[in-house]
This record gives sequence, structure tokens and C-alpha cells, in this order.
Amino acid sequence: PDRAYLRRQMDELRVFDNLIHNTDRNQGNILFDQDWNLWWIDNTRSFSLDQELVAPELVKRCSRALWEGLRSLEEERVREEIRPPLTVQEIDALFSRRDLLVELLEEKIDELGEERVLFSYEEAPESSVRVRYE
Repeated sequence: PDRAYLRRQMDELRVFDNLIHNTDRNQGNILFDQDWNLWWIDNTRSFSLDQELVAPELVKRCSRALWEGLRSLEEERVREEIRPPLTVQEIDALFSRRDLLVELLEEKIDELGEERVLFSYEEAPESSVRVRYE
């Protein structure tokens, strides 16, 4: 595999797992396809009421797309689109964690510089599927 591409995908996974408070990420729920794209499966132990990040020490960097998505996430839109199945309290906790992630990544950007914290997938192998956030 392209190690840099794999590392970027794992960095994204760590940010995402902190956002959704996934307490059960393990090797059994990370799959690879023939192009070494990661598929994140089994998020059943996610979206708790806990407002803290599950593993902030693992958040090192993320894609510019994910960073912009975190910063521009519209609370009303989320409430309209994912309630149900999420409860009001679970959505409140999600936004508390989002705020902590934004703060943590801003601190890293201030400390290390944007170029060391944010990346883009343009460098990914040609055959790879790109991660998209809408």
C-alpha cells in the first residue's frame, strides 16, 4: 500500500471516531479493498451522551475537506436529517465533541502550522476512491 495514503485515511478515521464517540474501533471493523482504501464498518458503539472525546491524543491531523466540514456543520440541518434515529441528547453530545475537535485541531494548526495538520487527497493513488464530505 501507499503508506502516506494509508496514514491519511487512519488520521481521518481517528477524527471521525472522536466525533461520533466510537468506543469499539478495532482491526475487525476496518476493512481494506484491493486499492487499499479503508472501509469503516460497525459503528454500533457510537453516539453516546458523552460530551468528551474518546481518544483526543490520537487526533493528529485531518483532510482539509473534513476540517471544513467540521467547522461548517449546521446544527439545525443535522437535527432535521438524523433525528431519529439519534435523540436530542445524542445530537447535543455530538456537537459538544465537534466543538472540542475544532478547538483541538485549531491548537494543532497554531502550534505546528496548517501544512503539517491539514492535507488533501490529491496525492492519493490514481485508482483510489476519494473521501467526500457533503
